[in-house]
Amino acid sequence: MRRLLYLFIAFTPWACAQSPSEGELIREARVDSIQELEIRIQSSGTALKPIEGLELKDRLVRYSREYPQDSLSPYYLLKAGNVARNLPDGGSEAIRFYEETYGKYPDHPVAAPALFFRALTYDEVLRNREMAASTMNEFLERFPDHRLAAQGSELLRIYQDTIDEIDQVKEWLEKADTTSTQEP
Repeated sequence: MRRLLYLFIAFTPWACAQSPSEGELIREARVDSIQELEIRIQSSGTALKPIEGLELKDRLVRYSREYPQDSLSPYYLLKAGNVARNLPDGGSEAIRFYEETYGKYPDHPVAAPALFFRALTYDEVLRNREMAASTMNEFLERFPDHRLAAQGSELLRIYQDTIDEIDQVKEWLEKADTTSTQEP
């Protein structure tokens, strides 16, 4: 009987240490549900359906906010921005997710892509070249040696050229307008 008691005492801490807590099981279930939805979306072979995109985005955001210290949270928050960016009218929400990613995790590897994608979203989704240029400039100042820096430099040049051309067209239109109002 004594041997049995010793065995029980010896293995009890090991057994307790091996069983995950309820919170850990919930966290793992959330990760699994995200991965399953991602697989389902990727295997469909079609464009992202808004209903699936919304569900994935919500799961990613919920996870990153419930487990902000978890190693997956920065990646999930960045991914939520990428998903939102591809949803109808999701540009502004994507910007908020990229800003949140960069703000919460400024020294994490996701910080640079968050700034880069924020600039792209301003340009490609929200059609705001001035904000795209400003954000890309911030990216290049903060991450000059990042693997996306060369592409960012080229995009910044394009943004600035386009802004200059738009300003020039506006100036021509103003001159044309003042000229036409001065003539009888």
